[in-house]
Amino acid sequence: MAWTAGQREFVPLLVGLCPLLPAGAMTRRREIDWVILEEAEMGLHPNGIMALMLLVLDLMSRGYRVAMSTHSPLVLDVVWAIRHLERDSWKELLEIFGISGVTRANAAGEVRMAEAALRKRYRVFALIRGRYVVSRDISEVDPASSDRTMAGWGGLTPRIAARSAKWSRGTQQGDAGCDGRGEGRIPLGSTATNVRSRPRRPARGAPPRPAPASTGEGIPVGVQPRSRSAG
Repeated sequence: MAWTAGQREFVPLLVGLCPLLPAGAMTRRREIDWVILEEAEMGLHPNGIMALMLLVLDLMSRGYRVAMSTHSPLVLDVVWAIRHLERDSWKELLEIFGISGVTRANAAGEVRMAEAALRKRYRVFALIRGRYVVSRDISEVDPASSDRTMAGWGGLTPRIAARSAKWSRGTQQGDAGCDGRGEGRIPLGSTATNVRSRPRRPARGAPPRPAPASTGEGIPVGVQPRSRSAG
């Protein structure tokens, strides 16, 4: 039987994480503090990446600190969504992962995990290549930021960065990423390929537009969730 690329990547990951997720009264391995995942989304379908992020939230709810490196905008979409949810919005957080109809009675574990995720602190760093590799703190993951590195999430979504401010301010009612009231909405999982972002042609006789500043394609972004008590 031939395994798919996703199976070859995900099955070893599950085998490695299984000892860290004990069942019963013991919730974690006390001798382990950090879990480091390097581009764990490789070869995974977007649904698989969302399942991976659920595993990450489970690890965090058990008291582990998690550091991730990623090239996936979807990972940053999840971080962005968590940062913008209220502390008591555990139902909305679970719905992002397709888990609905949940109550404290029928899914107490999932509720505890979601509540813990909303209490954590998340740090995001873009690694910028040049003569030297330097890190930039873009933890706000603000798509309306005038900073292209921040708005483009470290280069993972560079083509939508220039228009993200308009989306957030709701100035493009009826366009991609806006709801019927004209309020800006960037859909979870949006990338440069599934959101309309092709620039309009300049008018005849108009001077050519300057090229946007490059943030670099495929720059890895490290996601380092930590609890608020962490230093």
